[in-house]
Amino acid sequence: MRIIIISFIALALAACKVDMPKMAAEKLSGTVLIIATGSNDPNDKGDGGGIGTGFFIEDNLIVTNAHVISGAGEIRVVGYKDTKPYVAKVIASDALADLAIMKLEDWEDFKAHVRPEILEWGDSRKLMVGDSVWSMGNPYGLDFTVAQGLISHKLRLRGKNRSFFIQTTTQIMPGNSGGPLMDMDGEVIAVNSAIVGKEGFFGMAIPSAYAKKVVADLKQQGKVARAKMGLRLDENDDQHGIKVAGIERESTGITSGLLPNDKIFAVKTAKTGGMFIRIIDSEQLISEAMMLNPGDRIELDVIRDGSHRVFAFDALPLNEPLAVGNPR
Repeated sequence: MRIIIISFIALALAACKVDMPKMAAEKLSGTVLIIATGSNDPNDKGDGGGIGTGFFIEDNLIVTNAHVISGAGEIRVVGYKDTKPYVAKVIASDALADLAIMKLEDWEDFKAHVRPEILEWGDSRKLMVGDSVWSMGNPYGLDFTVAQGLISHKLRLRGKNRSFFIQTTTQIMPGNSGGPLMDMDGEVIAVNSAIVGKEGFFGMAIPSAYAKKVVADLKQQGKVARAKMGLRLDENDDQHGIKVAGIERESTGITSGLLPNDKIFAVKTAKTGGMFIRIIDSEQLISEAMMLNPGDRIELDVIRDGSHRVFAFDALPLNEPLAVGNPR
């Protein structure tokens, strides 16, 4: 049976800027979790290992990457300042989002021994290229490791399913997967997921705006409810807006009055806090669509014949992953 060692982090940080060394020393010690997991495949007789990371987002709710716990037959958690292993159970996971949530079978005992801190979600939409960020995890088994870097790209489109990531210079090495990428206020603005290149100089992390939606869906219904706007976009970005190339037949965007060649200037949904946000490029609009639920109300501020007009319609269920050329 292969054994995988996975490290989880539970953090609680003040909602204000703090001195980084002091924050790491005072708030992060004693909050690392280690997980041992075996294969659930009876034919797997390998003895290989791996490392991952995760964190508590609320009492007895651990967030990590789906690929960290995929295929696990047994998961055990040990607090950094504790030696007692605790059995962890996967509540739900989603391979497409690469996110999973777990709970401990003996949470009360674990809490009494480890006293884990609880992280809070930050808002990845507010990030700017050049912002300082930091992460903590178990790179190559080196627990309680903190790394600091910058946001080097806000929405990096990668993979056959056109998933979006925040790109960071914070080194995300093997063992950091599933851990939090933090802003300087100590809030989770992304979940570390992948590295680029053998040295891991650039890390890819799942934006908190999307991760928060996925985690909530997994907790409430055990699966992710995906939606789309039902629009085809001209991905040749225009400084005046994103051109609508077409509208799906079943989309209520048609009856709302939206037309091909309208240029999308801004979007408003419940996920944008009920406010219009300026759309800079097609990638940003697609990322907003990823955070919708079927039936969510969408309002688009579009430019037609030099004038602004607002059209409202409902998001459609998305029954297949987004791919190049798929309606958004």
